[in-house]
Amino acid sequence: MSLGVAIALGVCSVHSLAATPFDELLGRLTPSGPINDFAGILSPADRQALLNVATSLEKDTTAQLAVVTIRSLEGSNIDDFANKLFAKWGIGQADKNNGVLFLVAMDDRAARIEVGYGLEGVLPDARAGRLIEKTLFPAFRESRHGPGLIETAKQIAAIVRGDKAAIAAAERAPSTKASELIVMTLFLSIFSAVGAFFVGASLGSRQWYLLIWGIPFGGFPLLCDTLAMRGTTLNSSIPLFVHIPIAILMGTLGYRVGKRHPNTFKGTGRRSGGRGWSSSGGGWSSGDSSGGFGGGRSGGGGASGRW
Repeated sequence: MSLGVAIALGVCSVHSLAATPFDELLGRLTPSGPINDFAGILSPADRQALLNVATSLEKDTTAQLAVVTIRSLEGSNIDDFANKLFAKWGIGQADKNNGVLFLVAMDDRAARIEVGYGLEGVLPDARAGRLIEKTLFPAFRESRHGPGLIETAKQIAAIVRGDKAAIAAAERAPSTKASELIVMTLFLSIFSAVGAFFVGASLGSRQWYLLIWGIPFGGFPLLCDTLAMRGTTLNSSIPLFVHIPIAILMGTLGYRVGKRHPNTFKGTGRRSGGRGWSSSGGGWSSGDSSGGFGGGRSGGGGASGRW
């Protein structure tokens, strides 16, 4: 055996040993246009509907939407896999990086919307996440795979086009179930009570280091309540009317305890001279190996989740 052949065989052996299921899966996936149903979950009508969405979007905006379904990630992380697949296929125009990869892994019950550099301002992570949570996952939990993909793809296309109604719809969080609202409100009440007590005790005992604990603990529930009233989290103003009375009650209690027993809180913080802290301290072609994509890049923006 010649030295050259031996070296070649050695290189091939090392490569085969180094190859992972991630690499093998990535190597097997070759695009044939914007819709690639490797998992085989789409009917001909569903596939055509998705194709219409993708081709219309590219015609109107030059942005490219690729919808991909696979059976399994084969042990891969969907975020990393989507980023690598996006780069391999070059989704989006190279000079605009205006591609979107909509990936679903059926056996892993995982999905991701990977967004190109040029569209991250239009389709930021939070907005992409809401599309998955509000539109895709409810449909998939009911085994309505085709309709879920189609509706989500339509919303992606509408947002990329700049449709204000679609953007506003994506910004609104889904209504929270009553049970979830109660559990979250009670959980945040603990933070509200503890934080308010520390703030009150700090004012009563004049041990200002207590504010380091009181303000973050007491402020966290109020921040969540504010977001809830804006419709971005719990979509309800009920928690605010629970946490404010709790904060007033516990703050008053903390003040009285601190006023009557100031020594209780002395020396429990960081010492400085024996005292506590003080305030004085500091186009599509199946024959093309790229599937007709334009060579766009993704910076890892987007969102993923499991249904």
